[in-house]
Amino acid sequence: MIRKLALALALTLAPVAAFGACTNPVVVKDGGNSNVSMSVATNPDGNCEPNVQINTLSLYNGSGSTTHSAATTNYNGVTTSQLFALNTSGNAVPTTVTVTGTTAGTGQITHAIATSSGTNSPPSIVLYLFSGAPTLTGLVDYSNYAGPYLADITSGNYIGSLSCGNWHPTNDGKFYSECMSSNGIFGPMPFKALNGATTINVVESIAGAYTPIASETHTYFFSTSPDR
Repeated sequence: MIRKLALALALTLAPVAAFGACTNPVVVKDGGNSNVSMSVATNPDGNCEPNVQINTLSLYNGSGSTTHSAATTNYNGVTTSQLFALNTSGNAVPTTVTVTGTTAGTGQITHAIATSSGTNSPPSIVLYLFSGAPTLTGLVDYSNYAGPYLADITSGNYIGSLSCGNWHPTNDGKFYSECMSSNGIFGPMPFKALNGATTINVVESIAGAYTPIASETHTYFFSTSPDR
């Protein structure tokens, strides 16, 4: 009798996976008693377990950069800011920065930092943000750029701007600036990507006198989170 009880107990405690492979999905009940599909996987000892993936996110999950032309002429953006761009003819091209969340999703920019490959500390720069490609017809490196065109604002394409000043030297001789919202909104800056896109567009202007090096690059790092 004792041997029968021991055998029954062993069969009761045996892993379900020993009798068959894990089959996806497994239907479970949530707090509202509704059916929810859960992914399972076979662990090393042959048992089924929930297939949970942990994503490791860096503080800055979006980045992009703008490279200046080969010119080393002074920017004189004291009275009017000037465009920082690669091209010296045609139309300037905005920089794209990937944002987290679903395609065409909305979210928040919670932190931003800019770095420079130049040998001089930059003056204040302004990063103008757009959902889609902004109006840059006929604009090149050093073109006056006081801000977005009215059409970009009224169409809803313009998101806002970030001001990057108070540049600090890095330990290896470059420079960085922690950027602040300059659109009058305190706290995170809301954004919206275009339908079918997971990026926003950035246009940089130099807001002060500055001598760049040839092909100087400014890189932007954004910390973004999607709306829930």
